[in-house]
Amino acid sequence: MSDDELETSGQKASGFYYMAPHVATNDAGTNRLIKAARTFRDQLREGEKLGKSTQLKRSFSPFTAKVNAGTKSLSNPKTTRLQAAFTLVATLARYKPASQIDFTNQVVIPDLDLTNLIRFIRLFKRLRDSETGDVHTRTYEGDSKYYRPPIFRGNYPDAPQTRAFGPVGLIGAMGRWIQRAGHIAWAKEVVQALTARPLYLVSYEQELMKQAHVGHHVAGLSLAHDLPKALRGLYRAQHYNPDDNTPDSPNRRLFYEMAGRFLQFYTRPAFRDFLAFRVQYESSFSPILEDYFMNERQLSKALVQSARAYGAHLNFVAYLIAKDEVENKETGRDIYQAKSRALAQMESTAMSSKSTSALFGRLNRDAGQQTNRDAPAEAGPFMEAAIAGEIELDAVKELVLAFMRLRKDDTASGDDGAGDDAEAASPSPEDKMMGGE
Repeated sequence: MSDDELETSGQKASGFYYMAPHVATNDAGTNRLIKAARTFRDQLREGEKLGKSTQLKRSFSPFTAKVNAGTKSLSNPKTTRLQAAFTLVATLARYKPASQIDFTNQVVIPDLDLTNLIRFIRLFKRLRDSETGDVHTRTYEGDSKYYRPPIFRGNYPDAPQTRAFGPVGLIGAMGRWIQRAGHIAWAKEVVQALTARPLYLVSYEQELMKQAHVGHHVAGLSLAHDLPKALRGLYRAQHYNPDDNTPDSPNRRLFYEMAGRFLQFYTRPAFRDFLAFRVQYESSFSPILEDYFMNERQLSKALVQSARAYGAHLNFVAYLIAKDEVENKETGRDIYQAKSRALAQMESTAMSSKSTSALFGRLNRDAGQQTNRDAPAEAGPFMEAAIAGEIELDAVKELVLAFMRLRKDDTASGDDGAGDDAEAASPSPEDKMMGGE
């Protein structure tokens, strides 16, 4: 592109020339940023003094806003040319986490001390340069309108697929890289430092400009589990209501927000808000649920695994009920819709129960009558502890709801529902739009 073309539009769709996601601007402001950068470059080449006063403009400084400096109209704040140059470099620098959201770039700047900030950049550079991650391709048709091709979700591997998971997704990607690299001590310290300081999400769009915090548990999850895989599974979660499984569904977007809030804070209120959405999760999300119940509810690993077995039993019972409906009752519902309906009925039964004995009595009776299946022996410790009062009723309900929503792996085999969900491996609505499966 020529200089004139760059300063006119900043991008050239016909030549597939687009602004990279690490540049903190939006599509509309691209040309102004390029013009500001070229002006600074030329002035420095001409020997302009670095201490000379200059205006700090929003074209290259996302944090800047005009102020009242005692004049009739608002004006840009002033700073030295050196400080303005540093701001411009930060806006353009490639080694910062970024994503492109609705034609606007959003970058992450951690509030770390100088030593840890240098380590953070070093870690991110290694993460970015050593792995390519998943790349989505789009075929260009000659008669197509020009648009930014959605071939990436961020400028680093394992980037989250929704902005709601942003801070957690970044730490998860770093933790996964550390696991693969052999648990480098200094890198682990960087991840732990990120959970102790604010993270600034910087963008030209007001709603994307915010400050975020994540709990220390996120560092532990990122270093002990495959957190990016769990987030991908959560992103592909399927709502019971099929109308909410579309990319533009407000309820789906709200679910992502509540899921991100739960992952950031790990509090009981946040988890209740997360559970309020009737959704089936992929099995890759199970380690997160297990970790939450063991740490927040202080339950033993054995009890949590027993609850997981009980939830898997109920999930399979729902599948059997749905399978019978589709094959024998001609209701017009497909297997997913019928199973979602069965799960919703069991959830209502659990939530309306006034005691743990009533909860298990009603669920086990209904499951036995409809499928002739009893709860597995592995679920015994959980049911016994709950009935004995060792687990609070609210916690029992949360355990049942959370684990019964976990779908089985589509690679599972045997009598416990091999291939029970045709939808288990289905792509998300967004993936379908991008042409990926």
